[in-house]
This record gives sequence, structure tokens and C-alpha cells, in this order.
Amino acid sequence: MNMDLIIAIPDTPTEPWVWRQDTGDEEGRHTGTARSASDKRALAERGARHITVLLSGQSIRMIAHDLPKLRAAEQRSAAELFIEDQLAAPIRDQHIIIADTEPKRIAVIARQKLQHVLDTLSEAGLDPHCVYADFDVLPKRATSYICEDRTITAGPLGYTSDTDGKNISDTLANLLAKLSPENALNLRQGEFAKRREFYIPLAQLSRAAALLAVLSMSWLLLTLSQSRALTTQVDHLRQDARDLYTEATGETAPPNPALALTRRLNAQTSTGPDFLTLSQMLFDTIENANGITIDRLQYNAAQNQIDLRLVYPRFESAPLVERMARDKGARLQTGSVREQDGRFIGEATFSLEARP
Repeated sequence: MNMDLIIAIPDTPTEPWVWRQDTGDEEGRHTGTARSASDKRALAERGARHITVLLSGQSIRMIAHDLPKLRAAEQRSAAELFIEDQLAAPIRDQHIIIADTEPKRIAVIARQKLQHVLDTLSEAGLDPHCVYADFDVLPKRATSYICEDRTITAGPLGYTSDTDGKNISDTLANLLAKLSPENALNLRQGEFAKRREFYIPLAQLSRAAALLAVLSMSWLLLTLSQSRALTTQVDHLRQDARDLYTEATGETAPPNPALALTRRLNAQTSTGPDFLTLSQMLFDTIENANGITIDRLQYNAAQNQIDLRLVYPRFESAPLVERMARDKGARLQTGSVREQDGRFIGEATFSLEARP
């Protein structure tokens, strides 16, 4: 047997697992329940080429979002700010997956919970390729799936709840034949990604190797140029360096490829403050400004600043928070304050203070 194996795990991973394997041979499909530790270890011996785990959605939340597309680190910071108020636990303890495709949503599960699931599977000799929420891979329908240990309301923004064991309409074993994981969010991403799936695309690897070759060639060129007796070799190496530079960058090689490459690398690493740095400074400032709250904020990557709307306790509060920002080495530029619906609000921008 070497076909796909699907395992449905309850909210408590040490309880029995329901599994299904499509073998593609005359024996067809196999289903069963792994109750004991030995039963679960036996699943690793079934020779499955791809293992999918269906995790009970009782511990997983799906939250719709309308965040703009940002760089990975900035998008994660924005997502954490977006969902933090909706969670009853510290954001640092949560594992989040962000979907940019429609419907845009964020999957949230406690890091400790997901790690416990993966550790339990590892003890049985299993290393799944995908971990999905049960409600995310079942076809959406008008009524919920009522199983032995859970009630599943399917859909991209679905959820799973406990069941009272009455009016059971479906079994987990039967549901495993109905899965549609094409648009589901795999929870094994980021820090929990399957290790062997980390790779550097061949195109990027080739480009990096070519740039490294340019640097190596340029260093050798410098060494050989110190010897007048090797003038011919220097000429050949200089031409090789130009050819490699053109191949790596797609541009005509300058007179000194090594210097040009060094300047390019330095330019790429010279970036301004990121969203996380600015937002932390902003929150530290607002935290000490009694009565001032943030109504809306948006990161402006082009200007390296945060555009925001503040709610003040009174008209005279704007100059106070500006001074507090300067004390922290930042620059908060406030606009006019106006009264709206009984609140004093005003637009502002927050950035690092320019140094002389």
C-alpha cells in the first residue's frame, strides 16, 4: 500500500483516531479506528506516500480580513494587530496563517496546541504533509455535519463545536471520503512547515551562485593584478568577471564588477524602519498618553511611516503626544483636531525622527 492516508484527530490528540486509505488496487479503500498507541504506530507501517491530518476545528479560528498585500514581515505584523483584539489569548502564543486569495482569511491556532498534535503524531512515527481544520475541507452545505464527537459547520469561515451525541447524521469515517482540500489552509506553514519542504528555488540558487562567482573572480583578479608577469591572465579573468556579472544581473558589466556588486548589495540592505519597529514605538508613546487612543492606522511603506487617526480626550492633547513622541526619538505630526460624534479626532503620521 502506498497511496494517500487521511487521519481525523479529535480535539484531544491522545484519543482514538479515525483513518482512511485509498490504495488504488483491488482491495480498494481501507478505513479504521486507531485506539491504542500500537494501533497508531501501525498507521506508519501502511506505506502512505502522502499523509493528511484532519484536525478538529474546535481549536482553530478563521477570521476574515481585508489587509493589503505587504511584505511578509509587515503583513504578519498587520495581521497580528488586526486579530489581537478578537482573541482571548496573547498573540505571541498563536500560530497564524494568512490567505491572500479570496476569501481572504486568517487561520489561528495556539502554537502549543499544534505542537502537541505534531508531537503525538511523531511518537507514532507519522510526519504529515498537511494539517487542515475539518470544517475547511468539507463541502459547504445548508446543515451542519453532526458526528460522534463534534458538530461541523463547513466553509472557509466555518467552525466546529462539541456535540451532545444525539441526532448523529454523519460519521467521521464517511466524511473522510468527501474532502475537498484544494482551497483549504494548510496549518503546516512557517515555523511548523514540514522540514524537508524547505528549499531554495533553482533559479534563485543559480543567481546566488553566479553572484558569488563574480565576487570570487574579482578577488582573484585583484590578487593576480599585483603581478605584472600575469597580465594575460588578468585580462582573461577581467573578461570572465564581466561575463558572469552580465549573466547574473542581466545588465552590461561596469568597468569594475566587484565594486558595482558591492554597492548593489549595500543598497539592498539599507532599508528604513519596518512596520514592527515603528508600531512598537507608536504603541509605547500612546500607552503613556492618558486618554489618547488609536482609531485607525495604516503602514505607508513608501514613506516608512504609519498613517493614523487618533481620538483625543480634548483639543489640547495633540501637542502633548507630539512631545512624548520626540522624547522617544520619533516624530508624530498631527493635523487639525475636529469634533465628530462627540469625539475629538485628528489625522497624524508617525515616523522616526530625522537625525542631523
